[in-house]
Amino acid sequence: MDLKRFEMSQKGKQYTQKEMEQFLSQYATFMPQNLACEKHYDMIIIHPNVADDDKEEVYMFLDELKNIQYEDKIPIEVTILDNFALHIGNILDKLDLAFKNCSVILIYLTNNYSDNEHEQRFFTETALMDAIMKNRSSVVPIYAKKLRKNMLPSYLQSLVEMNYNDEFFKTKLINLATKFRQGRKEREEDLHRRKLEWAVQYHEKH
Repeated sequence: MDLKRFEMSQKGKQYTQKEMEQFLSQYATFMPQNLACEKHYDMIIIHPNVADDDKEEVYMFLDELKNIQYEDKIPIEVTILDNFALHIGNILDKLDLAFKNCSVILIYLTNNYSDNEHEQRFFTETALMDAIMKNRSSVVPIYAKKLRKNMLPSYLQSLVEMNYNDEFFKTKLINLATKFRQGRKEREEDLHRRKLEWAVQYHEKH
């Protein structure tokens, strides 16, 4: 959609970008909260369930990831969880999923899962992914190192063999983050279009 000009309803009237913003501002206080909030950020949630000997290297990599410069100059947000199960509520609160268009990269780095933890963590992770997906967020779960393939959905199995020490894994992760960044413009334009459609309908009813 061309954001510089927008055809209002079926009357054929066109507005410039400035006029369109003025039109929207008239109805800002009446707009539903999920449309009114344009805040958008990308987040990487990482659960580094790794042996103590490997933690220093993992955290160094996470620092590198946070410092990557994107074209929009906004650093990607990285959240590190030491106890995944206890943080689900905090994650959902932080994302404020009902009112944001968030892109989420959900990552589990592990080399010390016990057999007893597999089933419990699998269902915990699935519950979080379901919650995020229901709120129209983009989720890319990445499992790395020593997870049993039969515990994972088929679409994740090809990622299981990745090792967080491998350059390929790091490159793939960075590429995913970059891809989400590139999708920011499309998501913002879609939100803007939905705002305009709502404002036009509200204007016509009142």
